[in-house]
Amino acid sequence: MRRRQFIAATTATGAIGLAGCTSLFGGEDSTSDPEEVSKAFHEAADPDEAMDLLHPAATSGIEEEYEAIDEFDVEVPPVVDTEVLEEDLDADEMQEQFIRVDEETAETVADLDNALTRVTVEHADGESDSKVLTAEDDGEWLVVESMLVDF
Repeated sequence: MRRRQFIAATTATGAIGLAGCTSLFGGEDSTSDPEEVSKAFHEAADPDEAMDLLHPAATSGIEEEYEAIDEFDVEVPPVVDTEVLEEDLDADEMQEQFIRVDEETAETVADLDNALTRVTVEHADGESDSKVLTAEDDGEWLVVESMLVDF
């Protein structure tokens, strides 16, 4: 009888210990695809968390925005929808979509797997959309640029 209790307790402890570690076994994590990283970026509880999801080629303006946001106590609105709008954008398309993406960044990101996603968040007075440029870096999808838009 004690053996069954021990096995049950050990199994439960192991399951609790692995909670949130699904990426170790091939499950979803916040950088597994363009939609996941876009959602995680917009749901980041603090600027440091958001900065961890930025691509090395990310524009400097996005970092400055998040550092400024850190000064305010802002509630993060929940993401209600994400969608990949386009994949494999070329440099010109990136610069048309995002005014802060310079030529060098656009050319760098165009050589990588990249995607344009839409993220919809819900506010007290309605919903708003952002478009997010994501790209792969060492097998992870990360955010290059994000801006609020009307789709």
